[in-house]
Amino acid sequence: MLYKVHLYLQGISGAPVAVIGEASRAISLTKFLWHELSLDPRVVALTDANYVCDELSNDIRNYTQKVLLEPDKYEMSKTIEDSGVEMIFGSSFDKKIAHRLGVPHIKFSYPIINEVSLSDSPYAGFRGVSMLIENILNSVLNFEECKS
Repeated sequence: MLYKVHLYLQGISGAPVAVIGEASRAISLTKFLWHELSLDPRVVALTDANYVCDELSNDIRNYTQKVLLEPDKYEMSKTIEDSGVEMIFGSSFDKKIAHRLGVPHIKFSYPIINEVSLSDSPYAGFRGVSMLIENILNSVLNFEECKS
């Protein structure tokens, strides 16, 4: 299935990205982006800290340049702006920073309040991989289309 979009995936390979979300989702997504899509997660902002978060955030430091634990919006925005990212993965609340930086915004974390989903479109498992990659590529393609 992914063979059909292989050229598109090559086009985004190595792109610097930011990941913003609750620890369980953000850490898993960061590892997936690094290992499976060859993206470069420059900033990972974990919006919740709990007893598991310390161990997980130490592990995630192998995949990113900067880990922010429960950052305030100013610190997070400034760090992301300074990192030179080309995509932002986050919630609906992170749309403004993506817009300000002029980069695609891929929603993967709660809350998502500016989209409607009536179908079962998971991001986990084999079906989830295709859905996630489809959303990433469509976000990039539609963003580039809008810039033209």
